[in-house]
Amino acid sequence: MGRDETVKSDWFMYVVRCSDGTLYTGITTDVTRRIDEHNGSKKGAKYTRPRRPVELVYWIDFHDRSTASKGEAKFKKLSRKEKLRIISGELSDEDLENVIGGQTREELDRWRCKMINKLF
Repeated sequence: MGRDETVKSDWFMYVVRCSDGTLYTGITTDVTRRIDEHNGSKKGAKYTRPRRPVELVYWIDFHDRSTASKGEAKFKKLSRKEKLRIISGELSDEDLENVIGGQTREELDRWRCKMINKLF
């Protein structure tokens, strides 16, 4: 993802795969900057620092910080298996709605696969 893509939305939820295979989820206004921070600065999350390098595997855009935080909270409550299914784009519309909860069509489309790299 280039920097130009990060200006399309105010806030993003992102998922990175850490070097040990675990997933880390966060929110930011600039995905590229945040991934750089995770990989090379003290501003990276405490969780990811000993698990470098991290690789961006999924992102989703939101209109504001509040909805990004709510999306992050929903995603973090999912099982690892459900997270991987969302990231890989394996879920049907019905399955996605069941996993994420009652959403409008626009919100479900937002969760549609935005996979960056194959996970494994």
